[in-house]
This record gives sequence, structure tokens and C-alpha cells, in this order.
Amino acid sequence: METILLLAFQLAGPVSIGLAITCYLRAVTLRLLTDVCGTRDRAEFWVRVSAVLTVCMPLSLVLLAATSPVKCLSGDPVCEELVVRQTFLFTLLGSLLSVAAVACMIARYLPQPQASTKQPVAASAQATAQSTAEAA
Repeated sequence: METILLLAFQLAGPVSIGLAITCYLRAVTLRLLTDVCGTRDRAEFWVRVSAVLTVCMPLSLVLLAATSPVKCLSGDPVCEELVVRQTFLFTLLGSLLSVAAVACMIARYLPQPQASTKQPVAASAQATAQSTAEAA
């Protein structure tokens, strides 16, 4: 019975965290991508793609790298604790990687601020001091 619960935890935990992150970032990502993409339909597509990535990445890492509860002997608390710890670890790692990947891809397409023709205050003060020193 414990093996089934641990397997359910390994599946439900990463998916739940991914869905929570998706819900948290959905509104702001949609607004940002609407500006970048130009239309709401295009932005909605990319929001959904990022949602799939955000949900699947933690689950994939847990399934690929975490210890399977099937390998634990019945009632082995050390192995069961290892399964839980690795599930948390790889869920966190997958969540961070997926959010970072989405953020980096969006950041590449954000418009860069235009370079100002005004000199910074420190640079203009230094230029003024140099011209005053040369005049003296």
C-alpha cells in the first residue's frame, strides 16, 4: 500500500506544483506575450506551450532521476524517505529550470530600451569639471 501511495505522490506532486506555477504566471505571461506577439491568439498559444513545459519538466525529472518506490523493500523507512526527498528535489529543480527556460526565451524577444542621447549626470559633471580645469 505504501508503494502505491509513494507512486501517486511521485506523479501528483510534480504535476500539482507545475499547475500551481502555471496558474500563478498565466496572467502576467499572457499580457507580456500579447505585447511581444501582437495578437492575443498568438500569445495564448505560447502561454499554453509554456504551461505544458512548466508542468512536464518537473514530472519528467522525477520520473527519470528519482528513486522508484517499487525498488524499496516493504516497510523500509530509509528508502521511502529517499523517494520523498528526491521527489521534492527533482520537482524543485524541474520547476526552476522550466521557469528559467520560459523567462529566457521571452526575454530574448522583449524590446530593448532605446539608448538615450542625454549623458548621465556623472559624465556631464565630469565633462564640466574638465572644461573648467582646461579654461583655468
